[in-house]
Amino acid sequence: MLVAAWVAACGDGSTDLPLTHAPRVVGAVSDFELPVGETALVEVSGHFSDADGDVLSYEVRSSAPGVVAAEVSGGTVHLAALARGMATVTVTARDPQGRAAALRFEVTVPNLAPVAVGAIPDVELRVGSTELLAVAGFFSDPEDDALRYEATSSHPDVAATGVSADTVTVTAVAAGTSTVTVTARDAGGLTAELSFAVEVRPVHRFDIEVRFDSTATEPWRASVLEAAELWMSVLADTELPEVEVDDRIECYGANTAEPVGTIDDLMILVEFRDIDGPGRTLAQAGVCRLREGSMLPVASVAFFDVSDFDGLIDSGDATELAVHEIAHALGFGLLWRPLGLLRDPALGVGAIDAHFVGPEAIAAFDATGGTDYTGGAKVPVENLGGAGSANLHWRGSVLRGELMRPLNRVGSRETLSAITIRSLADLGYTVDASLAEPYTLPGVGAADEKPGRVVDLSDDVLRGPVQVVDTEGRVVRVLGGRSPR
Repeated sequence: MLVAAWVAACGDGSTDLPLTHAPRVVGAVSDFELPVGETALVEVSGHFSDADGDVLSYEVRSSAPGVVAAEVSGGTVHLAALARGMATVTVTARDPQGRAAALRFEVTVPNLAPVAVGAIPDVELRVGSTELLAVAGFFSDPEDDALRYEATSSHPDVAATGVSADTVTVTAVAAGTSTVTVTARDAGGLTAELSFAVEVRPVHRFDIEVRFDSTATEPWRASVLEAAELWMSVLADTELPEVEVDDRIECYGANTAEPVGTIDDLMILVEFRDIDGPGRTLAQAGVCRLREGSMLPVASVAFFDVSDFDGLIDSGDATELAVHEIAHALGFGLLWRPLGLLRDPALGVGAIDAHFVGPEAIAAFDATGGTDYTGGAKVPVENLGGAGSANLHWRGSVLRGELMRPLNRVGSRETLSAITIRSLADLGYTVDASLAEPYTLPGVGAADEKPGRVVDLSDDVLRGPVQVVDTEGRVVRVLGGRSPR
């Protein structure tokens, strides 16, 4: 009876709750890459099914949340790449009864290669010279990784390379061309490259041979030689034919003690004389012989007053004065008339608008602020003073502070501007205008701001007959009458 009662109560099981099913995974999410700083949305609801039609809830977990951050909203997973590496993302789907299914996929945050920014300019060098290039600004890394730099030359026998930190050194070994490739490498070994051309030019040194008289002291020599070195650098690419002399040179009372063989490119006879005592004429320069054809000097002279030169060394003005006088020895001022570059020369009255018409000098004058110059024609030339000043210098009232005006200030540096350097190109020299010092024309009516005692450099140019010689040294004509012997 008891058994029957139990069976009656339980029946055959038809009153049990219906069976339910756990969610299951349908398909897979493919592994993928996600660069640093980027985000991705993955719709995961379509990757699960539930036989009972239950509404599923979702959870997400990243195995490396510092690499890939993961959140879920509804059936969508939000991923954010934070750092290089790999993370396994696990998505779990649950039904209302707590039954679950999970799928996994991998997200890789890759190392991104450095990026080249812009272009490294091509380089021109002379044999024996070196260029330093800071290259960090030409590369960037998307992840701000520190970069290591390498440099190679396609022709190291022409241009050799070296690297220190982010500075590439290019050394000119021999004339020719080479391509230098700079490689930026990150910690993961990924790279970016930039290349630039290097042209190495041979040394065509313009030579100024300075012949001193026996009275020249070492400090005097050093001051003049420093000035000569500057002009040799400015004119380094000038190639002039050698001139045979095979005789002594005499000019304005100066002479070589021994016969001179060949001159390449210019000889300057330098003497330290008692010109006129202290504080007046500090120096004088002139041209003695010119080349036939180019009309550029072969031999010149420069005289410095012994009464003043030591004081100029003490004030730091001796080399500056020598630079000024060697410019005259190169033909500045003296060759303007013979070459047709001086217009409206002054005749001793200031109303004449003397000016230099060389296109290179005019372009430099404009570039330094002279585009709107309304004081007359360009480039204004000194129209006051004696025969050794007017028509031979820049106009002092306009080009204040420029080295080649007829005034100087002791203790204040005058500027060797591109106007002066490029005016030598108008004479026929090949110049390196990059060696010019920064200069801007003072405004109209502006005061001469440089301190120091004003020194008058007028009458510092010697003017006399000049020989024109051929490459064999033969005199073919004389400008201005008899030769200055």
